Amino acid sequence: MSRTASVGFVTVMGRPMATSQDFVNWVCGPELEPHFLAYALRVSREYIRSLSSGAVHKTVYMPTLKWLQVCAPAIAEQRRIVTQLDSQLADASRLVVGVADRRDAIAVLPTAILRTAFSGSEGVALRQGAVASFLVDRLHDQPTFGRVMFQKLLYLAEAHVGAELGGRYQRHAAGPHAPRGLREIERIATEKGWFTVRKEEGRYTYAPGPNIENRLRAAVELLGDRVGELDRLVNIFGPRRTEYAEVVATLFAAWNDMVMDGRCATPDEIITEVHSNWHERKLRFGAERLRRALRWMRDNNIVPTGRGPRTEMVNA
Repeated sequence: MSRTASVGFVTVMGRPMATSQDFVNWVCGPELEPHFLAYALRVSREYIRSLSSGAVHKTVYMPTLKWLQVCAPAIAEQRRIVTQLDSQLADASRLVVGVADRRDAIAVLPTAILRTAFSGSEGVALRQGAVASFLVDRLHDQPTFGRVMFQKLLYLAEAHVGAELGGRYQRHAAGPHAPRGLREIERIATEKGWFTVRKEEGRYTYAPGPNIENRLRAAVELLGDRVGELDRLVNIFGPRRTEYAEVVATLFAAWNDMVMDGRCATPDEIITEVHSNWHERKLRFGAERLRRALRWMRDNNIVPTGRGPRTEMVNA
C-alpha cells in the first residue's frame, strides 16, 4: 500500500518483490487471504489518509501503520467474501462498459445498422465466423493453437468477453466444448475462404484464407470496445500450453454455472464441482493446481459474472 503522497492505494503483488520506502508491505500468513486484506484496506482508504501528516508531502508513518487492526473472519469465509466481491465488481465494471457501448451506438447509427445484419440464424454464423477468424489471424503461427485451444478461446470469447455466438457447450473431457458448433464454423469458413482447416496426424491447424479481412473488420464492428479484452486473452493464452487453456476454461465454466445458479462459489466448491460434476479426466488436475489457477484468474481479471452459455452434462 502506498503511504507517501498518494496515500492508500492498494494492490496484491503477483510475485515476491521489494518496494521503496514509499510503500508498506504485508506478507500474509496462512490465516489471512491477501485479497481479503486488500479489499479491507481499500474500503478504509479515507480513514488511512486521515492518519497521514505533513503540510505538503503527506505521509503515514510506520509506527502508526503498525497499530492498524483488521477484523478478519475464518480463512474460508475470507475466501468466500473475496469470490463474491470479485464477481460483483466485475459485473459492475461490465455494466459501466455496457452503458458506454450503448451511448456510442446511439451516436454512430451506421454501427447499429451493421449490428442488425448480425441477427437471425445467418447472423449467428457470421458472428461466429468473425470471432473465429480473429483468433485464427492472431494465433495461427502459435504451435499450441489447435482445435482444443481454439474451442476454449471461443468459449471464453462468449462467456467472458460477451460475444453473442449462440454456442451450446458440453462438459467434455477437455473442458467446455461445442462439437457441432465448431465443425459448422470450420465448414462455413472453408467454403467462404475465411480460413483453412488442416488435419495431420490427428492434430488440427488453421491458416488465414483469402477472404479473412472481411471477417476481421466484422469482428471489430461486432465487439466494439470489447475487442481489446479478446485481444488480451489472445496475448495471455497464445504462448501457453493447451492444457492451461483447458484448466482455465473448465474452472471458468464451472464457476460461471454456479454463479448463474446463485450458489456461493468458493475455491473449494469450484474445485469440487470440477472434480465431481464434470468428467473423470479432470481428476488428473490436483486441488492445489486448480487453486493456483483460480488465484491466477482473479489476478488477471478473468472472473465469471454468470452470463453467457451454461454448460451441459454429456449423456453417458
